[in-house]
Amino acid sequence: ALQEQIVNKDLPDLMRNSGLNYGFGVGVGVNPKDVQRLGWVDEALGRMGRKRQISVFTRHYQVAMLLAEQHDLVATLPSRAAWLQKDNPNLVVKVPPFEIPPFELKMAWSPLLQHNSDHQWLRRLIIEVAEEVDEEFAPFGAQFESPQVAPVLHSER
Repeated sequence: ALQEQIVNKDLPDLMRNSGLNYGFGVGVGVNPKDVQRLGWVDEALGRMGRKRQISVFTRHYQVAMLLAEQHDLVATLPSRAAWLQKDNPNLVVKVPPFEIPPFELKMAWSPLLQHNSDHQWLRRLIIEVAEEVDEEFAPFGAQFESPQVAPVLHSER
């Protein structure tokens, strides 16, 4: 799975461990494009004929993680965002109880900067850092991989 859910460790066990109900708790809606629109998690739930109750909308994964830590909310995030909280004793990271298709993040820049040496350096640096993160992330991410999910051909970075 390329998405994980994080919840406060003190959230009642029933909410944290109740199969499909876990995924439908009061949540944080994260959509980087539009703060008042449903995102990819809600599209996946909609295909199942389900929906979740969202109490807070945000454009930022970091805000979603903080809200999950400080309140009884469920935040569904890309795996690499959830990975940032792996050592946080106040949060539990779990696989969502439903399939969420992977998505890809891409770098974009103005065509005017394509051959700019400073910009080329920055793009190379971003790629190098992303590759290092992939290596560090691999052991954490492997525990959440599902044998039923087809391998992703492109990184979600």
